[in-house]
Amino acid sequence: MDEVTKPARTHINACVLFADISDSTKIYEELGDQTAREITQQCLSLLITHIESNQGRVVKTIGDEVMCHFQTVVDAANAALAMEEGMQRQSSFGGVELSIRIGFHFGPVIEENGDLFGDTVNTAARVVAEADAGQIVVDKATREQMASVCQSRWIKKAWLKGKADSIDLYEVVWDDCDQTMAAIDPSLLRRRLNESTHRLQVVYGSESVVVDQKNPRLTIGRSQKNRFILHSNVASRVHLRVEFRPPHQFIIVDQSTNGTVVDMGGETYALQHEELVVHQAGSLRIGREHDVGETIQFSMML
Repeated sequence: MDEVTKPARTHINACVLFADISDSTKIYEELGDQTAREITQQCLSLLITHIESNQGRVVKTIGDEVMCHFQTVVDAANAALAMEEGMQRQSSFGGVELSIRIGFHFGPVIEENGDLFGDTVNTAARVVAEADAGQIVVDKATREQMASVCQSRWIKKAWLKGKADSIDLYEVVWDDCDQTMAAIDPSLLRRRLNESTHRLQVVYGSESVVVDQKNPRLTIGRSQKNRFILHSNVASRVHLRVEFRPPHQFIIVDQSTNGTVVDMGGETYALQHEELVVHQAGSLRIGREHDVGETIQFSMML
């Protein structure tokens, strides 16, 4: 009897990256299987082009997600940036606006017949699950290896399935502008809100959303992917975010073309790719200070 040939198995270090089309289930429900499949395949083809042009290897596609392998974190970071920027330039696929989320992690893997296995793969898959549409998310150790090619900032602690302890997750800044903290009184940045104040109510028109530890992020912009959908012609697709950051801070994060004006505590702050710590009730105006734009109210809840 012939001996059964065992599959080739190699232990290597690798950066495993997942890129996932956001809200794809909704696309299939609204457009039907055939049209949705064609659109998602167009998107995946674009992603694969950027993966391969940045020294990456596609391991496999799983529905509307692509898993790939890079030898270095820097190559993975460059590919992730190229994918997000390519999606922004593409604007839409067959008239449908799509967005992606990306997560990656570096570590030891088992390579067998071209596929990858092990804890590094599982961690990368769980990191991408923590990302929002348009986000690139990495863990702390991976972030430290790509500091030379891109900026990042802490977003939250997460408890990933299979991990005994929480890990720090970071968002990669993928536009051309630096994300810096707004110039305000330093004492406000250090100020911790009262222990009982863990909720921020944000109101836009007749809609109201509470941002807190259970619902830590509210996205606002022109795209249908946002929780608050703006109609102003000065609004960007994803104009800004309101975030809860442990232990007791709420942050307004502008990521728009035309900026956001914040009125709070008798002061006015004009944000342009900047962050601002919320320390009391106030309002947001979309667009530059001389624009009318749209107004959003926010207030602390005890």
